[in-house]
Amino acid sequence: MAGPTQLNPTEQDALVKQIGLALLRAAPAEWASVEVAFRAIGRYTEVRGQVSFGDDRVAEFPVAPEVVGLFARLRAGMYREGRGTWFNARYQLDRPAAYNLEYDRDEPQWQNQPPPPAFVDELRMFPREDENVPEWLARRLTAMQPPFRTARIFDGMGPAGPVLNRPPLDDEEREQVQRYLDAAPLALPARGYDVDHLDEERRQTVPVAFHTDGAWIWPAAVNFYLRTHGVPRTRSCWPTSAARSSASPRSTSRPARPRRRSSRVRAGRPCRRRPRWSRSRPRRPSSPRTPRSRRSPSPSRSSSPTSPSSPRSPSSPRSPTRSRTSPTSPTR
Repeated sequence: MAGPTQLNPTEQDALVKQIGLALLRAAPAEWASVEVAFRAIGRYTEVRGQVSFGDDRVAEFPVAPEVVGLFARLRAGMYREGRGTWFNARYQLDRPAAYNLEYDRDEPQWQNQPPPPAFVDELRMFPREDENVPEWLARRLTAMQPPFRTARIFDGMGPAGPVLNRPPLDDEEREQVQRYLDAAPLALPARGYDVDHLDEERRQTVPVAFHTDGAWIWPAAVNFYLRTHGVPRTRSCWPTSAARSSASPRSTSRPARPRRRSSRVRAGRPCRRRPRWSRSRPRRPSSPRTPRSRRSPSPSRSSSPTSPSSPRSPSSPRSPTRSRTSPTSPTR
C-alpha cells in the first residue's frame, strides 16, 4: 500500500492557518478562546471543542466536518516514512488571532473505544518500523487475536487519488454483495461522515461506521463506494460464496423438501417399530371366555388324576400365551 502524501513545512503551516481561519469564522460573539482536541487511530477519529468567554463561561463548541478533514489531512501530511505520525492534536485559538498547536504520540484518551480494525489500519495507512511503534499500540495489537479479517476500502492512495486493482463485478454479483454488506449488523454505530475521495467536489457523504458478519469486519465506506461508485470488493473471496448462498433474504430458489420418515411420531419422538406379529391393531380387552366343557374320558382310557396324560380340569382353563391388553409391551 502506498504511503500518504507528505507535506513540507510550508504546506503544513498553510493547513494550520486554514484550521485557525475556519475556527475564527465559526466562533460565537464575545469569545475569548477556542480549543479543539483531535484524536485519531487508523480511520477512526474523535474531536471535541469548547469555547471560553470573557466572563469565564465555558461552553461546548461544535466542530465542523471541514475542520475535521483539515486535521486528518495535517496528520497524514506529517507522516514520515518508518516513523509514523502523531495521534493527538490540541489546537488553541486566542482572541484576536493567536494560535497554538500541540501534538504527541501518546495513547489517546478515547471517549469511546475504537473498533479493533482501527489499530490494524493504523500500521497499514502509516507504516512504522518496530522501534517506532508505541508500546501501547504494540500491546493492543499483540492482545488482539481477532477471529475476523479486515476489508480495505481501496488498494492504496496515489497522487491522483485512490488506487484500485480489482476485477469488476457483474450486475447480479454486485447486487448480491450489496445486499450482503447492508444486511450485516453494525459493530460500531455511525459517528459522522468522511470525505468522498471519488467525488470531484470532495463532499462529506461517506458514513463513518463498521459492519461485521462474524468472519469479516469492514468500514461502512465499503458499502457506500460499491453503491455510489461501483467500487468492487477486494481480491479476496469474501463475501462471494456467502453472498450467493445467504445474501438475498428473499431467495427465489425453493428449498428441498425433507424426506418423510416411515416411523410414527408420538410425544415428539419416533416410536419403536412393533414386531411383525403385533402390527395389527390390538383388540379391546374383553372378559375371559368360558372354556368349553370337554367330554369325559372313556372308562377304558381313564387314569388317575395325577397322571401326566390326564386332561386338565374344566375349572382351570388354559391361559393364553400372548396378552393383547398391552400392545406396546407384549409378553410371551
